[in-house]
Amino acid sequence: MTMEARHPARRGLLVCLCVGLAGLAQPSWGQRSSNWRVYKIADGMPEPACVSVTLGPKGTVLARHLNLASLSVLDGYTLTVLPAPGIGSNRIYGSPGGQLWTVVRGGLQEFKRGSWVFHPLRQLQTLTTSGTTAGDAKSIPLCPVRQGVVIILLPDRLLSFNAQEPEPAQVQLLRLAEQTQLGKFSGMELARDGGLWVTGTDGLAKVAGPVRNPNPESAWNQFLPPDTLHVRNLQQPHEDQEGVVTMVAESATNRRTLVVHFDARTEGREGHWTAESTGEQQVLQCWRGPNRTLWAATSDALLEWEEGQPELTETEEISARRYYDLALEPGGAFWLATSAGLFRYAPLTWRSPAPVRGLNGLVRCLTEDGDGRLWFVSGNALFALQEDHQQFALRSPPAGVLPVPRALFSLKDGRLVFDSGGQLFQYDPASGSLRVLALPAGCDQARILGRLKGGDLCLQLSSTQTKTNDSLYRVETFDGQKFEAFVESGPEEMEQNSFSLLFTAQNGDLWFGGDQGVVWVHEEKWESFLGKDKASPEGALDFVELPDGRLWCATPDKIWEFDGRSWSAVRSGFDRINRMVRTRDGSIWVASNSGLYRFFRGAWVGNGVEEGLPSAGVREVYEDMHGRIWAGTTHGLSLYHPDADPDPPRTFIDEPVGEEKNIPEGHTVNLTFEAQDKWKYTPRERLLYSYRLDDREWSPFQEANRVMFTDLPAGKHYFQARAMDRNCNVDPKPAQCEFSIIVPWYKERRLVLISIGALAVAVFFGGVAVNRHRRLLRSYAEVEQKVIERTRELEIANRELFHSQKMNALGTLAAGIAHDFNNILSIIKGSAQIIEDNLDNPQKISIRTERIRTVVEQGAGIVKAMLGFGRNSDAQPGPCDVNSVVEDTLKLLGDRFLHELEVSFQREPDLPLVPASKDFIQQILLNFLFNAADASTGAQQVILATERLTKLPAELALAPGAAAAYVCVSVRDFGCGITAENLPRIFEPFFTTKAFSARRGTGLGLSMVYELAKKMGAGLAVESIVGQGSRFSLILAAVEVAATA
Repeated sequence: MTMEARHPARRGLLVCLCVGLAGLAQPSWGQRSSNWRVYKIADGMPEPACVSVTLGPKGTVLARHLNLASLSVLDGYTLTVLPAPGIGSNRIYGSPGGQLWTVVRGGLQEFKRGSWVFHPLRQLQTLTTSGTTAGDAKSIPLCPVRQGVVIILLPDRLLSFNAQEPEPAQVQLLRLAEQTQLGKFSGMELARDGGLWVTGTDGLAKVAGPVRNPNPESAWNQFLPPDTLHVRNLQQPHEDQEGVVTMVAESATNRRTLVVHFDARTEGREGHWTAESTGEQQVLQCWRGPNRTLWAATSDALLEWEEGQPELTETEEISARRYYDLALEPGGAFWLATSAGLFRYAPLTWRSPAPVRGLNGLVRCLTEDGDGRLWFVSGNALFALQEDHQQFALRSPPAGVLPVPRALFSLKDGRLVFDSGGQLFQYDPASGSLRVLALPAGCDQARILGRLKGGDLCLQLSSTQTKTNDSLYRVETFDGQKFEAFVESGPEEMEQNSFSLLFTAQNGDLWFGGDQGVVWVHEEKWESFLGKDKASPEGALDFVELPDGRLWCATPDKIWEFDGRSWSAVRSGFDRINRMVRTRDGSIWVASNSGLYRFFRGAWVGNGVEEGLPSAGVREVYEDMHGRIWAGTTHGLSLYHPDADPDPPRTFIDEPVGEEKNIPEGHTVNLTFEAQDKWKYTPRERLLYSYRLDDREWSPFQEANRVMFTDLPAGKHYFQARAMDRNCNVDPKPAQCEFSIIVPWYKERRLVLISIGALAVAVFFGGVAVNRHRRLLRSYAEVEQKVIERTRELEIANRELFHSQKMNALGTLAAGIAHDFNNILSIIKGSAQIIEDNLDNPQKISIRTERIRTVVEQGAGIVKAMLGFGRNSDAQPGPCDVNSVVEDTLKLLGDRFLHELEVSFQREPDLPLVPASKDFIQQILLNFLFNAADASTGAQQVILATERLTKLPAELALAPGAAAAYVCVSVRDFGCGITAENLPRIFEPFFTTKAFSARRGTGLGLSMVYELAKKMGAGLAVESIVGQGSRFSLILAAVEVAATA
């Protein structure tokens, strides 16, 4: 990157190289991990291309697609697709309350209850129709600050839109551009402290927060770049973790794109401005990532610049034809909407600070002095790394080739001490001097073992001139000024064996470790664990103390544990352990040639190049006074950032369904589970899993995601699984499933006993059932015989009842018929007397004789009609002329009945014949007429009518058989009518409303009518109005039959 001449040197980034240091040019990391994750169709997206991306509520990400009207909402674990308001590039913003907002032509749109709701804004209607670039809807930034409240930045004003107010929504002017020194507004972004950054063509402003309740009285701090920078058209502000705002601008001299940084923390109230040229690159977005890495995006390239690089270089890790949009997360991660998918860049948990990224050699001997400087050795040089304004500066004293240190320690006064080749060296950072310390008399070899509680160093001294019978070694202390003998008199083993380290426990116990074993000093008593029995550590490298007082010791390939009496192996199989430390959070870190292992909450987790370490070979691990963890590898120094991945994975079980949940005894139970870390930070193949069955203990975390169970006991079982990522984040809600082990019935003792008992009971009751069945068969035969007899009796009773009804009808007609016969006899008697008195008058005799013949024929007709009606007839139905049947029925009524009741007959001529029984029709009509007579009051008028029907009435009491046409015979009275509650019951047997009236009824008349009509296949209809009368209709199916003479 070309730096402008006016750009001052960066603070705190001075790197001094030491003579003899090799390999600082370009690092060669070998197998390097990736910071990038990509989301495409395989992750659930409707299409890979995304045209905009923003951060939504509760850490979600909103990505709008290029060619589809779709919006992908990601929460880190799942992806949900929502409808977008058409196809476009406008950003969709999320409010803290979960609302979604976007700018459209003429107003805003809000996603509510599954659809987009339009809110018209007069200010946007004017702007979006202007046709200018600044007026394009997609260039108008929004900032939803709370439920229903959105801040809108237009080129000439800053507005607040409140949709929570009653209609219409309230629009409030917060600030006009002409009221500021910024010129036209061009960009807006929320600040880390809850305020608001606003850029303009001429400068930058900070609106005091919080902006949840925006108002015109909010304070504005305006910052204008110095004239010497010659920048204009500031836009796209992005604030990084240090509070530095990075913007894209334009050079006022050559109109090239510039990257502008503003740091409000320095230079007083004016802040500090810097500008950098991007050369020929047309940068659209520019921002700073972790470790001050500068990123820039053009329309078709992603560029990166790190400390020490001359210019922006295109990154090779991702590639896309188009880069559309950017969204920054607070922790340094960022999202890119591209034509090839939605990309996320996240800093890894292990990262090398910028000043040491060039180190590609072995890093070891880490220690920290009282000033907080981290000292280490790389190659033949001694380096110091010191934090300055949350950044690190590297120093490399002293000049010249450094003796190769074995161990490095700091003294209370800040000086450094290390041993090399049996000599003891002291380095003074203040003066930069390095000298060899003189050893006590009689000693020419020294080895630093460790630090005592008071801060003094403990050394093991020896002499190459020692005689055979003299002690080989002695232990002394060194405070930086003088040597003193170690007060405790050790056992003979301390004088005859070489040791390499000292560890001081919390209770004051001392532990010495060496190639032959360990020595324990407890309450001024010495105990040796030396020997060749392999039951104690040999070649001890480090000690750590657990919170419960247990002690761990690391040897080259194994970790041992001391429980207060004996040693036992905890874990083996390491590829050469180099260092072991216990940190403040209770973790135990083990540096080995195959990676860095962490023991945390009972689980071993390996970290390697996949987590960002420069190399899998880790020689040193160290915790500084701030609790930060450093790792010295064969290819550089790295710092642990646990906050880079704070979220746990989410676990899923391939749960059996249906019959798969019932597994026969003896079968193997296979269960598979998997998980996904949030934002795929730890790849699925590197997640660790633990499981448990029922109430058993959780299994150790391991990479296997499949488990098999054999010989499980019968019954219901519960299985749980949980995942852990490489940052030791454990799923707090383990996935769970259940299944059952079922056994064959013949193996279930209780079931066998129950089955035998059930079989005995079944046999007993089977015999009882057979016996009773035989008895039932006999009973059924008897019952069937009785049913036949009762059926025959019932048929006889029905015939008698029908005949009785006919006789009752004849009895009803008797009074009227007797009166008619009395009149006939009177006429005959009178005519006989006249003949006797006029024997000589032939004319009178002839008249009277004719009169007698006439009345006799009339009486014979009455008798014939009554005999035909009263006779039992089982003849088959034949063609009937309904009008003739009605006339014959009226003859049965007699003069007296017709005198009491006015009956009129309205016939329809040329009716078709009907196949029916004349007796049945007469019986039905007589019942209708008798009921009409009983119901009539006053005039007692009854109308009897016949008619042809082509369509059946809507309401039928009984439906007739299907036919092309029907003949209807109806009897209508003008009596009291039938109430609505009684109408449905009138055809029920024994139902009568005349039980207590003068004309007491039996309730069998209309029920007999129903049965006769049903037998003929005829229909019945009843119409009645209370107080106006009723109409009973008999509907007969008409067929084409030939009339008989």
